[in-house]
Amino acid sequence: MPFYLNYSPKIPDATLAVRKNAIPGQVVGFVPAVDANLNDALNSFEIIGGTGQNYFAIDAASGRVTVAAPLDITSSSLTLDLRVSDSGTPPLTGENSIDIEITPADASGT
Repeated sequence: MPFYLNYSPKIPDATLAVRKNAIPGQVVGFVPAVDANLNDALNSFEIIGGTGQNYFAIDAASGRVTVAAPLDITSSSLTLDLRVSDSGTPPLTGENSIDIEITPADASGT
């Protein structure tokens, strides 16, 4: 019987960007998580901290990051501390922080 290694999923360093006047529900991007075990699905994503945790939400199944609250801030960037889990035996988790750049609102309001 072959021996299989169970590796933790990884969240690579990444930067997403969103305009300062983005509205709640607007998609910012997707968390680029990977798992070396090709048969392991990425089961769940969650925000576990960071300076942007009150401004963004994450879809637990897909890793899609959306605006959760108006970006009434003076900072030009925020961080999200994230965790992803896989379907391995046993299930494992990986954590990392990603940056979200807050770009100026465009004149048209979009």
